Amino acid sequence: MKLILLISSFIVGTNFANSQDTAKHLYIRNVLWTTPVKRNTIINGLAVGVETNTWKGADSLKINGLTIEIAPFSIIAAMYALGGTISSLSSNTQRDSAIQGGGDLISKNIFTEKDESIRTKIKGVSISLGGLLRQANISGISINGMVCFVNKMNGIELTGLMNLHYEFNGIMIGGLRNKVTQGKGLQVGLINTCKSGQVLQLGLINRIGKRITPILNFSFKKT
Repeated sequence: MKLILLISSFIVGTNFANSQDTAKHLYIRNVLWTTPVKRNTIINGLAVGVETNTWKGADSLKINGLTIEIAPFSIIAAMYALGGTISSLSSNTQRDSAIQGGGDLISKNIFTEKDESIRTKIKGVSISLGGLLRQANISGISINGMVCFVNKMNGIELTGLMNLHYEFNGIMIGGLRNKVTQGKGLQVGLINTCKSGQVLQLGLINRIGKRITPILNFSFKKT
């Protein structure tokens, strides 16, 4: 009996110590907080700041609510989006094999790969002057001035220049270009590209897999 009590006390004590250790590394902020964050943080409410991201020792940011950011570094991404769109129109397999980085922006044949190192997760409404960048997932509504490069998008997004994702489910509207690896829903833009999925595309140039059509393209095959 004493042995059972001793073992039980040890288990309870260990769990309590672990919960304290976890609590020390996870900060919950309600109502309002700023971004980026330098600690692993959950924001419930309004997140406002320069960049919706982590920095210094943090590697996790979760936001439930409304996100508002300036995102000045997205200007650089927008320049790549513009240049990459022009370059992708004439890309070929031989040149693609020599690309070292940013191939999903530059080439029409290289697609975004799934990112396992997601730092930022947003649930709710996101409004970004520049746009959301990589290492992020969003579920809800996303409005971006120039670009949106999150890994996974679920919901509705409206972006000034380009949307680039590994996966999307919902409605995607891009002023210039939409490109996803796996998609399910509607793409609207001048140039729409989807490697595979159940997608309806409306635009000047539409591509699903290897099939390219003007104005309208669709595929209802399950991946």
